[in-house]
Amino acid sequence: MRLEQHIAPLLYRHHCVVVPEFGAFLTQRRAAYYNVKTQSFLPPSKSLSFNEQLQTSDGVLVSYIAAVQSCSYEQALEELMTVVQGWKSDLANGISLDLEDIGLLSKNTEGALVFQPYHHQNYLLDSFGLSPVHAAALQLPALSGVRKLPQDELHSEFKLGKSFMKYAAIGLIAVSTALGGLQLRSSYENNTILAAKTAQETITKTLQEANFFSDNPIDLPALEIELSLPKPAQHYFIVAGSFIKEKNAKEQLELLKTQGYPNASIIGQNAYGLYQVGLQAFAEEMEARRFLSSARSNGSEAAWLLIK
Repeated sequence: MRLEQHIAPLLYRHHCVVVPEFGAFLTQRRAAYYNVKTQSFLPPSKSLSFNEQLQTSDGVLVSYIAAVQSCSYEQALEELMTVVQGWKSDLANGISLDLEDIGLLSKNTEGALVFQPYHHQNYLLDSFGLSPVHAAALQLPALSGVRKLPQDELHSEFKLGKSFMKYAAIGLIAVSTALGGLQLRSSYENNTILAAKTAQETITKTLQEANFFSDNPIDLPALEIELSLPKPAQHYFIVAGSFIKEKNAKEQLELLKTQGYPNASIIGQNAYGLYQVGLQAFAEEMEARRFLSSARSNGSEAAWLLIK
């Protein structure tokens, strides 16, 4: 089994894919940027990294393999662990792991794992179908045919400019004076209209107050307003099992509720037509993982985390 062929599709939907007892492949969103070497704009993408410390299985990879190969969870886990043992053996013998569309794993002189991701595959669904755009820097042509004026021509141009500026200043003063008179008259008229409007508003307000207020004010009842805030979207589901028939999924749902999971529900059908039964749904990933750990310790060993 080529395990990397099962890991790669999950990197599109998850930012963490754990390989039990080996490590986890992590993704992080990267904004679009300009590559100076290739002179091209690259679309937004996911950068890949590897963390050897995250080895506790969350069930995502095993459940995906079981669904693709149409086998049980236990059988998929057994095949996965066989591949992991082979990977560890190759790395211990100095053989690098060339994981297709993911990257290269090897050990350095200190025995630590080193991951070199491949960059030809973009795992960000928002950028699906986008390719780099070549944009070389523009080369501006050198200016030619520029003639330098002789010194006497420069003085002549300067004198002409001074004469023009003098008459232009006289014309500007005349225009400013005329506009100033018009503006003063307009300002006077506007102030007169504003004063009349203010007086009218004062009279109207006085009449309204005289009619409205009295010696016996009325007590109005308190107004109560009930606000309902929208619940945060829930994208993290703890899956207890997947079933081909909806009838079996409903039976499992009733059983889970009797076992102390009142919020259990049928999440819906996955891409393979299986009905997924969930123990609980969460809006935060850390809360979902804590619940998953508790559920496994209480007898639901096959439970796993689904991120939508």
